[in-house]
Order: sequence, then C-alpha cells, then structure tokens
Amino acid sequence: MNLPLIEVENVFKKFTFTLKRGLYYGLIDTLSAMCGMEPCVDRLRDREFWALQNINFSVEKGESIGLVGCNGSGKTTLLRLISGIYPPSKGSIKIRGTVGSLIAVGAGFHPHMTGRENIYLNGSLLGMSIKDLKHSFDDIVEFAGVGHFIDSPVATYSSGMSLRLAFSVAIHCNIDILLADEILAVGDETFKQKCAQKMRELRAKGVSLVLVSHLAQQIRENCDRIVLINKGIQEYWGSVDEGLSLYDELQKNDGSFMPVNGVHEEKEAPQYFRIEQVYTDPAYDDNKCVIAPGGSFTIRFAYHSERDIDQLDIKLCFRVPSIMQDNYLEVSSMKNGQMLSLSRGSGQVCATIDHLPFNDVEVLLYPEIWDVKEKICLYGQREVRLHMTQDPTQSGYGFFPIKFSVKKD
Repeated sequence: MNLPLIEVENVFKKFTFTLKRGLYYGLIDTLSAMCGMEPCVDRLRDREFWALQNINFSVEKGESIGLVGCNGSGKTTLLRLISGIYPPSKGSIKIRGTVGSLIAVGAGFHPHMTGRENIYLNGSLLGMSIKDLKHSFDDIVEFAGVGHFIDSPVATYSSGMSLRLAFSVAIHCNIDILLADEILAVGDETFKQKCAQKMRELRAKGVSLVLVSHLAQQIRENCDRIVLINKGIQEYWGSVDEGLSLYDELQKNDGSFMPVNGVHEEKEAPQYFRIEQVYTDPAYDDNKCVIAPGGSFTIRFAYHSERDIDQLDIKLCFRVPSIMQDNYLEVSSMKNGQMLSLSRGSGQVCATIDHLPFNDVEVLLYPEIWDVKEKICLYGQREVRLHMTQDPTQSGYGFFPIKFSVKKD
C-alpha cells in the first residue's frame, strides 16, 4: 500500500501578538520541558491567537493540492509548517520524501553572494551533490534566464529574477514534493508558460505539488484537489470547482475582499461615511493591474458622506517583496502638504501617481482614507495588486526617474 507523501492531522498553530511576549512564553515552555512538564498547547494564553486550527488533509504521490483563502487566512503559515520551518503547536505533519520549498521570493539565497554561488548553496541545501549541480548548472541558468547576471550579487536582482532562479534550482533538484507560495505572481508570460510546462513534467514524474495562489485559473490548471482556509480554520477539502465556488462566496462576504470596479459595502467604516465603488486605471484584470515600469496609476473611490469632513488624509502603502524581507513605502496627502476636505453628499476621492518606480515585481498596495480630526479610518486594509512588467534596461525592482546633465563652467 502506497502511503501519502504528506499527511496533515489535527494541526494547530498559535502565535503571540508581540515578540516580547513570544520570547517570554518560549522561555516558560523551554523551562517546563526541562522539568518534564508538558507545554501549554490546548489553550490560549494572554496575547496569543490561533493562526491555524484543526487542519486535516493528505497529498498522494503525483497529486497537486491548491491552498486558497483570503489574505491572512494562514496559507503561508501552513506551508512553513509542512516545510519544517517551525513545528505545529498541536497535531502532526508526516513527510515522506524530499521537499523543495518556494515560500518566499529568493528564499534561501544570500543577497551578497552571486547567482552562481547561490545556485551551489541552495542546491546543496536541497540535497544535490556538487557533481549533480555542475551537471545541471547550465540548465538551471538557461531556465532562469539570468545568464548575463549569474556572477552579480543576488542583491542586485529584481524580485522576478530572484524568483526565476529559485524556481529553476528547485525544479532541477531530485525532489518528491514542491511547495510553492504564489510562484507565478512575479514573472512575464513567457516565464509563466515555462513554469506551467515544467510543473506538468514534474507531476508526470510523480512529484507532488502544494500550491498557494489567489488565481482561480492557475488553481484549475494545476491542482487536483483544494484546501480552503478561512481565518485559520479549514472550511473545505475536496474538488477544485466546488472549493473555488465556496472561496468566491467567502470573499464576497468577507471584509478583506476588495471588488475593484464594482460595488463594495464597507463593513468597518463609520455610519456617516461609506465607499460605494472603487475604480483603478489601468482597470483590474485577472485580480491585478498590469502596469509598465514608469507607468501611471490612478485609484478612485466613489463615496457618500452624511457630514462635511474638514481634514481628510489619503494614504497609500506599497509592499514590495524582497530577498530578505518585504519593503514598505508609504505616501500620504497630508505628508505631501495637501490637507484635503470633502462636503456632505456624494463624490469621488482620487489618488494619481504619474510614474510608478517599480520594475518586474508584484507590488501590493494598501490604500487608506482617514478622518484626521476624528482619528478614524474611513476605508482601509483592502489589497490592490499591481503587476509591474519588466523593463530589460533596468536592474533591480525599483528605479527613480532622474535627469542627468553635464554643464561646462
């Protein structure tokens, strides 16, 4: 009888809201274990929360599983538990085979080492011998498309280049299981097609795939079954079509859903203010806005207010994935010297950026609208995905439009 390559049974995982509290509880649990006492796993202590609760599923050899859920539902946490980055608080995860993980862009890469050095480092961590790495080196570089930059530090790579190289190393290793967290979120169409073809080849060889994605079409094309997680709780485990249908309904009923270019009823906003529609230019297509490097972007909020608001601040927070950690850039109308106001009734709040300084990267935008005088967030925490295409003349994932000149005295 063939046993599943992955068995997840009654898995729970809890975290603390603050690092200081987490270190304190970690010390208490360590001392308890040294004294032969069981750590506290069945209940929450002060400032703790459940990230995952009672997760159960299995993955057979050659099977592909999709993990779906709204942002913050626990999908990436579950992948990290499966990959062994940290253990579950309760329950068990059994792995039978070699695991290749693509949980973060450039995960396992050292930013100050070259692409060549990182191939050998990452490949060795995945169990490849030096002989195998030398034999596969040219194929890895060719698939990643980073030949001209292979001897440059990875810190100079764009997130797209880092992802392509990390994916290329993983798929050329002798793995049994591939864990992928939105691996196709960054990359041009040609690379996406290469990835899809390679994943089909891996599945044909019996490699199992656990894929996290927000794209329904990607889940349908690559997955046999689906696990739907909502706020850390497993809502569904079964067929892809039924799971995606439930996911769609869950998004519509959940406060984290942002239907751009459609009607949206704000749940958490005060009663005197509501956002009725959100528009973007370029328009949303396939759950993202596709923008060329240096291109313009506009977001408009159709609102209705029952009162005048004298001090209005619009904030735009951009989150950019990086090699070591995510980078954040925040701009606001108030910090830009523009204190806005709006009158009672209906109208539009608009923010326009003429030149977006991002290249070959998936940027996550979190817009917020604040009533400064009342210190109330009127609208916020709704994610907008900006897919910045690649400009081959630029390196890295960001640039600034600067004019240079030489002037003779």
